[in-house]
Amino acid sequence: MQRTNRVLAFSPILGIAAILLVAAMAPQGSPLRRHGGELDGGDGWVVHIQTVDRALNQGDVLAAETAWQEARRGTLMTRHWEAMLGLGDAARRIGQRGGFPGKAAAKARTAYLAALFRARELGSVDGTLRAAEAFASLGDWEVASQFLRVAEELADHAQDPQARKHLRAFRDRWGTELGMAASPAINFLR
Repeated sequence: MQRTNRVLAFSPILGIAAILLVAAMAPQGSPLRRHGGELDGGDGWVVHIQTVDRALNQGDVLAAETAWQEARRGTLMTRHWEAMLGLGDAARRIGQRGGFPGKAAAKARTAYLAALFRARELGSVDGTLRAAEAFASLGDWEVASQFLRVAEELADHAQDPQARKHLRAFRDRWGTELGMAASPAINFLR
């Protein structure tokens, strides 16, 4: 019994070691290696999102949901915020076509939040603003307002005039709604 517990305790360590070994053995030009050698699944998720859209165009919500699940798995292999935004948008399209927009919005929120964290990690003002816009389009002004603050911090840190321009454009589009949400928002992202 004691020996079994020791083996089980080492299992996660062996699994992580195996993943690191495979990543280290991947050739520099392979789709598993991008962004300075980090593990990255590339753009394979795009193909699955296109499959979602084809299935929806044919009226096959079940096939679209299956393709969405494949896309979700593909997004786990990449660090790109665009992948998570695409995944969230696809979930909303499936929900609209299938008649379950509430359930789809919940899936989209999860994907959009992951997009924010990925964009923030990469220092992407555009990614953060696109995630904020996604939440704004769901009517979630408090979260969109928080995302805007994160984008402002990133823009201040980068000292990028183009990023400031994007922030102004975002405020011009969503300013009224965000202004109403700014005061009660909980600052959970700082």
